[in-house]
Amino acid sequence: MATLRERDVFEYCENLFEKLKKEDGGYYPHKHDRLVFEKTAEHFSISDENVHKIYDSYTKLAAQMEMLKIRRLPKKKQQAAMMRKMQDTRLIVLQISQQVQLPCLLNHGRVKLNIGF
Repeated sequence: MATLRERDVFEYCENLFEKLKKEDGGYYPHKHDRLVFEKTAEHFSISDENVHKIYDSYTKLAAQMEMLKIRRLPKKKQQAAMMRKMQDTRLIVLQISQQVQLPCLLNHGRVKLNIGF
């Protein structure tokens, strides 16, 4: 069960992610993740690893709660909500794929993946 302190850690991370996203014009995991976890650890006087653990567990809990809410909707609204979630996921994957060069075994080399949805 999540504690109030864990919720505060999670919300602090989320606020920092949002602030950095606005400042930098997007979410850059290779830059933002480390920075957010370090600043949060410093703010709460806990280790980076503990921040990461709290953030991951709270994110999973939040996703489970959201899915419970969606499952309570009528069938058509469930489908619409799931389509929105898929669109959100596609946008995140697209944004990350544009920032990170991923290894690929196509033609025995590395290519930048362009994932178009």
